[in-house]
Amino acid sequence: MFLAMFEAKSYNQVRIGIGAANCIFALLILIFGYACVISEKHIEAIDSIMKSLIDNPVFALLPGALVISVVWAYLTTVLLRIHDRFYEPILVKWRASYDTDFILRSICRKFEDKLPENFFNNLYFSKRKRDSVMYRLFYSIVGDSKKDHEELLERFYTIIRNYWIVGLAEIYAVFALLVYAIYGVIAHIRIPSGLVFALLIIAIICRIATNCILDRARPITSEQVHVILSSHSSKVEEAIKKLTMDKQSEE
Repeated sequence: MFLAMFEAKSYNQVRIGIGAANCIFALLILIFGYACVISEKHIEAIDSIMKSLIDNPVFALLPGALVISVVWAYLTTVLLRIHDRFYEPILVKWRASYDTDFILRSICRKFEDKLPENFFNNLYFSKRKRDSVMYRLFYSIVGDSKKDHEELLERFYTIIRNYWIVGLAEIYAVFALLVYAIYGVIAHIRIPSGLVFALLIIAIICRIATNCILDRARPITSEQVHVILSSHSSKVEEAIKKLTMDKQSEE
């Protein structure tokens, strides 16, 4: 019952979890930066600004940092989507092969003779085409068939949310290191070695943890593919025929 409170039952809940993580990690960077990195001269300047807003700068700092973190969380989660547009395609690059070589090849195995030449290679290198085919052969079927897929989807959502959160922790740890280092050079101050070491350890642990989390997602996807092929093979074949016709019309 307690663990069920932390399950993600929809993609919207996944986004909420990612947004909360963005907010918390940004807030931590600001707090540790203020407490451990920023020079006395800059601290005095910040305190002076905050004191002009609220009499007690201690109470002013946390709400101010929280507001900045919330705005940052909205920008990075909803508008910029750094987890999906930066972390995955640039740093780890697992999604293209996961979708193309694992999901789509498994679904299309019985229908490969009907597919265009270099079908999977083209999908691997084109995100737009890959997303379109994934929607037709995977997402639309999974989404339309709630009874068969609901439990599998909820399990996958929870795992993938945890993956993104841990991945974001890695991004923020590396980002904090870079920002603190650049600030240290500009301000001519030495960054505490303990903080540097802690951020490096966090980044390494998160890098290892994300791989372990993805290993838990793979069996769930296998179950989803099995349900699609066993219960919706005619729908898959119809979608593949349409894809082939679309491809021929483009040529």
